[in-house]
Amino acid sequence: MGVESLYIKIKEFNHIAVVELNRSPANGFSRGFLMEFIRAIKKVDEDRSIKIVIISSKQSQIFSSGLDLRSLMGDNADEMSRNIFDAVHLVYKIVEKIMLSKKIFIGALSGATIGSAVSVALACDLLIGSPETWFWLPDPQYGGLLADGGIDLLINHIGTSRAKMLALTNDRINPQRALEWGILYRVVEKGKLLDVAFSEAKRLSGYSTDTLSYTKRLINEGILNSFKCDELKEILNNREIYNRLQNYIKL
Repeated sequence: MGVESLYIKIKEFNHIAVVELNRSPANGFSRGFLMEFIRAIKKVDEDRSIKIVIISSKQSQIFSSGLDLRSLMGDNADEMSRNIFDAVHLVYKIVEKIMLSKKIFIGALSGATIGSAVSVALACDLLIGSPETWFWLPDPQYGGLLADGGIDLLINHIGTSRAKMLALTNDRINPQRALEWGILYRVVEKGKLLDVAFSEAKRLSGYSTDTLSYTKRLINEGILNSFKCDELKEILNNREIYNRLQNYIKL
């Protein structure tokens, strides 16, 4: 199976699907990109021949910069608020689809993983990184809110204290710390990232599909709360965010 769209390519190799993100320069989450992403996840989820899904990036230095805030700014604060709200809700749907899927998802993180891309990555069942992989939640800097399920996943992955360290401080987390904290399953040479991800996928595809699916469901049960609609609206209705975003996207 080979399915191409503007930003995402899906390929299948013996029960393993690779969902490759390719929106230059940084796989930013524009509305169009997110709609394609949802369709891609739905497609691999509904394909009974697929057991394992790898999400990777065509961009060599980055997995994703998260929301493409520049494309979501609009002409005024009200339009910006609507655009960002819709985009965050779409990310939540992607996170939810990955977590509820019977397939096992492996994230191959080639580099920077920022904002809502962290949420998508944490929704995966295993994450493999390289020495160039790092994580960053810049919401405090530009006045946003990780209302897409990312906070729930952070707490589950690394606990409340460490979740606060990452979500409140604007600090960047390097691959060594991410490995120590249990965010990353493995850190491998960058040139071998996809090969290792595929090797792990091949190994898992030889196991009991039902056992993997039910185990995933039991582990994920109760982790993801409902979409933080009211909290996000309150944040976006604060006029300060428009000014902060204008300064942020100039960096």
